[in-house]
Amino acid sequence: MSRAALLAIAAVLSTPVLAQDATEQWRICSDEATPIISRINACTVAIEAQRDAPRNQAKAHFNRARAHEGANDLPAALVDLDQAIRLDPSDADFFLARGRVHGTAERYDRAMADFAEMVRLNPRDYRGYHNRGVVLARLGRHAEAMRDLDEAVRLAFADVAPRLTRATLRHQMRDYAAAIADYDEVLRLGGDEAEVLARRAACFEALGQHDRAIDDLTRAIRLAPADANPWNSRCWVRAIIGQLELALADCEEALRLKPGEAAILDSRGLVHLKAGRNDAAIADYDAALRIDARIATSLYGRGIALQRSGDAMRGEVDIVAAKLIQPDIAEEMARFGVK
Repeated sequence: MSRAALLAIAAVLSTPVLAQDATEQWRICSDEATPIISRINACTVAIEAQRDAPRNQAKAHFNRARAHEGANDLPAALVDLDQAIRLDPSDADFFLARGRVHGTAERYDRAMADFAEMVRLNPRDYRGYHNRGVVLARLGRHAEAMRDLDEAVRLAFADVAPRLTRATLRHQMRDYAAAIADYDEVLRLGGDEAEVLARRAACFEALGQHDRAIDDLTRAIRLAPADANPWNSRCWVRAIIGQLELALADCEEALRLKPGEAAILDSRGLVHLKAGRNDAAIADYDAALRIDARIATSLYGRGIALQRSGDAMRGEVDIVAAKLIQPDIAEEMARFGVK
């Protein structure tokens, strides 16, 4: 048999093997459960083979970008996403992914442009509105953010994510009743129950509905007893309404779970301050302020404790410093029972 004939036979026999290998590499490239380095390598093989149509090449770049993003290599992710969009500018998911990377890198103008293009390409997909709403909220453009989040909720009524984002923004805007309504729906839809209960409790506390706040926090503690945050929040609410021994027990448990946490030390300082234990309050506030010197409640509380202990000058210095950080701190602390 001639050499040419042998080469022809070898080529025919190897073709299924090569095709099988290419199929396996594409499967790995597309599988987000595969380890990141394996996905990057498989996508690279698929890209360098350059046998696929432009749309498939674009998808390989997109998959590799997702892997790079998972490895927190944002520049490499952007290179691949730029190439994916160049090869197939009709895929809305490519713009969504690039917008998210720009958002993570705090290039908000570019993120907004990408999300706008996603909305143009696929106006029925809530994710473009949702992600643009998140960026607008970060930029403080709350009215625009709310419009986008309203549309995201309308398009994905049974999806937790956009409703939770809208609840968070309403909470930040102090629209507590509307935030509670959203948190109610998130709980009904099966969102992270302990976390959402804690957030809803903060809204109830802000509205002066302390019993309902304590009920939510008690439920959150029952669901996540190793999380210091709901223990700390219940300590705070109980301190506000004068349940000082119960509050102290909650703060002690929170500090056992998360020793040296400034927010918990601040809460326990309030308990001691309201109980008339000025030295203990000062010690807790000192410890909190060593960790974070800009906690307005700790500065104000320490100022009051110092004044009550006879050190009027140092107390006034702390109170003035607290007001520079939070101009309405005196009114807020008065609401907590500290004057």
